Amino acid sequence: MRLPGMSAIAIDPNVETAYRYEADMLIKNGEMEKARTRSIQAVVANPYTGATWRALQAWANANKVQLMPVRLKPAGGVSQQDSQHINITIDASKPADSSAVWLAYQMSRALWQAEKFKKTYPKETQYRHSLAEETDALKAAASVLSAGKKKKTDATADSDLALLQRLSDAKMFEPYVLLSSPDQGIAADYEAYRAEHREQLEQYLSQFIVPPLAAKP
Repeated sequence: MRLPGMSAIAIDPNVETAYRYEADMLIKNGEMEKARTRSIQAVVANPYTGATWRALQAWANANKVQLMPVRLKPAGGVSQQDSQHINITIDASKPADSSAVWLAYQMSRALWQAEKFKKTYPKETQYRHSLAEETDALKAAASVLSAGKKKKTDATADSDLALLQRLSDAKMFEPYVLLSSPDQGIAADYEAYRAEHREQLEQYLSQFIVPPLAAKP
């Protein structure tokens, strides 16, 4: 049977309401695996509205499972005083291995703010935090983390570094940034990324955030 929402999805796959309505009908019909897929696709269609995340939570509630929060907390920060002065701060309470990883992250972001944004986006007159910047910074951090592991340090005992490693191994930095750690600047890059990487966005949600259905006895 062809559900009503399927026609709307075929016409415009980026309108989230059709996915949500179909997921709701599937939940009522007890078709939870299909409902899981549609609920994920609703978020991918528009992750920047509460409606799609509430619908995903409704699926989780119906199946008595919990969505898994995914959020890195990079230590330290970057602040720009003016075009010539950018300050990098590091959390001194962190172990040396962790500090080295997040220093690489903050230095990469500082480079973007100082010069790389203008070179990458010459048509944009004002700096913004971009998907490219955040992804570069996370890759820089992951590179230092990987080097530390080769020296047999135990950096991944830190939950943030363990998550950083998981995201790196899965090649999921871009979906993570866009879906789990966006801001207004990053959100501006979403549509272009979704146009080329819809399946990867769905895979990220399925792998990191939305638990699978429990196997039936």
